[in-house]
Parts: sequence; structure tokens; C-alpha cells
Amino acid sequence: MLNSSARHADMTEGIQDAILSGNPWAESVKLMVVGGVAYLDGAVASFQEKRALASTVATLPNVREVVNRLHVVPGCPRTDRQVTEGVINALKKEPALSFQRVAVSASDGVVEIQGQVPGIAARIAAEAAAWSVPGVRHVINRLEVAGQAPPDPDELVLLLKHRLESCLGAAASGVELRFQDGAVYITGSVPGLEQRQAAEDLIHWDPLVREVINQLAVGKGELSELSPSA
Repeated sequence: MLNSSARHADMTEGIQDAILSGNPWAESVKLMVVGGVAYLDGAVASFQEKRALASTVATLPNVREVVNRLHVVPGCPRTDRQVTEGVINALKKEPALSFQRVAVSASDGVVEIQGQVPGIAARIAAEAAAWSVPGVRHVINRLEVAGQAPPDPDELVLLLKHRLESCLGAAASGVELRFQDGAVYITGSVPGLEQRQAAEDLIHWDPLVREVINQLAVGKGELSELSPSA
């Protein structure tokens, strides 16, 4: 009889085969499940496909959260100017962003949006609008919520630590967090590379976190390189 880990691995592989069947990008898309969190990595042709795959993976049994790290690589590359103009036009059409000033820049398909918005919903809407533009491979969301009081560092660290423990279990016991000026510093150690990346992603998606500095070591005595992400 297969143990629970083997059954889960077989199930994940079966779902991966099913959702990628007939997809021309199948070889560049990978699915991994760690502690109830599903990770999608690789490349797809459009934002719609990126979103559709995430929705399908969310139906996996025992999956509590989906971290979508898929990059959009369009069949017809667009210039940075075309991408920037496309994102600006998409933001203008978003009702939640009426009369808001958002600065947009693009480099090799990576879009960065900066400015202030009235609330978390508008911040999320802006990122979704940017992702909808053809040619966008990644979105760096540096929008700030106007009038929002700075988060209490101790409370935020406790919240993030609880999130790590809920998803990673015992693997999070050796992780320490520090919050400063919008950045979270992760130190300590985890058993493997999967948990190292999972910890970074779980913290990165919090709307109050603008940057993650991942200094986690993998295993005992093994140093890991400094890996900032935004």
C-alpha cells in the first residue's frame, strides 16, 4: 500500500498531466504541492491561461492556497513602450482606479507600478489590470495604500509566523522573521529548497510586505545566498 506522501505525489502528477494535456506549453509548466500550498512554475502564452491553470489547481484535494509563479511569454514579443502604454490604458479602464495617479515602467516584459491607491482592493485591481496586457511577463506591485497606518512590526511578524507554521508545519520551527521599512528579513534554516522558496512566497503575497530578503539556510550548516524579491 502506498503511504500518504506517495499517494499525494501520484495524485499531483495525475492532476498535472490532466490540466496540461494538449497544452503546447506543457513542458515548461511544473506543479508542486508543499504543506497544502500548490506552486505553479513555468511559462504560458497569456494571462488568461495563467489564471485558468491556477483555478484548476485550486480544485486539488487538500490544497488550501495556490501560489501562481507562472510567467507570461507571448508568442509575439512587444516592445517596452508598447507594454507600458498597454498597462496605462488598462489602468485607466479600471473603475477602482478612477483619478488615481499610478506610474508605470516596463523592462523586458517586467512591469513595475508605483503610486498611491485608496485601498487594498484598488491595489489588487491595478495588478490584475497590468497582468491582463499582452506582453507582460511579470508585475512588481509597489503601490501604497493612501492613509493606511504603518503596520505594527510585532503583530505583522506574529501573523506571518503563524502563516508559515500553518502551511509548513514543523519545517517552520527554525525560521525567524524581522520586519523593517516594508521589508521582511527571513533567517534561520529549513530542511529543503522547496520549503525555502515556499516561506518566501507565503510572506511575499501579504499586501503589507513590499520586499522579502530570504537569508534562509537549507539543512544544517549550509549557507544560502542573499535573495531579495519584490
